[in-house]
Amino acid sequence: MAKQTDRQKAAKARWRATHKEKISIDAATYYAAHKAERAAYQTAYSSANKEKVASLHARAQTILKMAAFNAYGGQKCACCGETLFEGLSIDHIAGGGAAHRRELQGCAIYRWLKKNNYPPGFQVLCVTCNMAKRTGDHCPHEDLRIAWG
Repeated sequence: MAKQTDRQKAAKARWRATHKEKISIDAATYYAAHKAERAAYQTAYSSANKEKVASLHARAQTILKMAAFNAYGGQKCACCGETLFEGLSIDHIAGGGAAHRRELQGCAIYRWLKKNNYPPGFQVLCVTCNMAKRTGDHCPHEDLRIAWG
């Protein structure tokens, strides 16, 4: 197959830009007609490439998590200022996080936040502050702030 010239690439890009709806309909029709074959291929590919698929999934989750943190004030705890990424999570400010997780069936909170344009009512907290809030205790960082002035 011959390599496309810049002129051919530009023409193809213009066509795709002006025919987005047709492309979308054609793709949906194709995918609906070949659902079983696609599912079988995906299962076989995932089985044959477990490490690669797991790595891609982990990377996608990290990107979603970073975007959510950035939408809620950055990658730091709203209470104590902790910045260790692995120790941060999203907190429901008014409570109700457990019920919301059950409703979402697992750890889909970051996808849900993105899909819903990062609605208000959430904040970034570290594990320590989040646990203190969950158990009704005061945050241990408060004691440190008082002691250190």
